[in-house]
Amino acid sequence: MSSSAITLVYQGVITSGGGALGTTGDSFSVIMNFPSTLSDTSPSMTYGSFRAFGAGVSSNAQYEINGNILVVPATNYFDIFVSNPSSGSDRFEFEAFTGTGSGGSAFFNLFLVDPTGIALTADGLPTSLQLSDFATKGSNLFINGSSYFGTVTSLTYVIPEPTTSVFIILSGLLVIANRQRTRCCAESARVI
Repeated sequence: MSSSAITLVYQGVITSGGGALGTTGDSFSVIMNFPSTLSDTSPSMTYGSFRAFGAGVSSNAQYEINGNILVVPATNYFDIFVSNPSSGSDRFEFEAFTGTGSGGSAFFNLFLVDPTGIALTADGLPTSLQLSDFATKGSNLFINGSSYFGTVTSLTYVIPEPTTSVFIILSGLLVIANRQRTRCCAESARVI
């Protein structure tokens, strides 16, 4: 697997609970980025545990509901759990800690469960993730004493190929070079 960042984006709907940020029927979205090279800290061969710190260059996570954005700060973290037992349910989960709200610890999570045990092929970070492979598709937010329980309705999981990253970097360098050339030509035109 390359060392590029994995992007996980999902949307859903609050199905129960709620509070000052929203209520049943409101939509939410989550965006996460984390390095594909995170180390598995679990010695188990069927359970992977990965930790990334928030607000970093290559790792971040945020939850948005009704224009309210909750971000995992650099001082906090999010954990990713991958379970692929030889018998039983496959699970892909994460918990992201945004800090302490007035009602205690504030965090949001995602839990995808496949009772058939065929959605995942190992306990490492997946190379692909399809929402349709999971029977249980939930995401919750707990903040300031309120609980928001939701169902995930769409999910995108992207690992850019190394060549994509190279093209992005080259495109950025071309834009910078073009701006410098344009600025240089504009200064020359003023001098004449």
